[in-house]
Amino acid sequence: VHVLERKLGGLTTSEMAEIDQYNISLYPTISNGTFKLQCSPEWIGSDYYLCSAPGEIVKNGKILNAETLFFENLTSGMYIMTVGNSTNRRSIKLMTFMVRW
Repeated sequence: VHVLERKLGGLTTSEMAEIDQYNISLYPTISNGTFKLQCSPEWIGSDYYLCSAPGEIVKNGKILNAETLFFENLTSGMYIMTVGNSTNRRSIKLMTFMVRW
């Protein structure tokens, strides 16, 4: 049996399916400090770190559910959310802004 795999953007379809299996997202990526981390079950129990642009950890913990809602009092700027376990690690950029009236 021969299996033909199509390459899309440098990845084979089976490699893309493997990436999709470990799906994780953070939205909105431009936020006022309220944002949601959504992940596949493989990430539950993983550590997360929210770091400021200079690298200071401003929040950390463990992912306990497939959806985690954050209400953070963050200053305007860029942050990086890193999620990791023994086999995988992902980082996602987050921009925050303060609304002034």
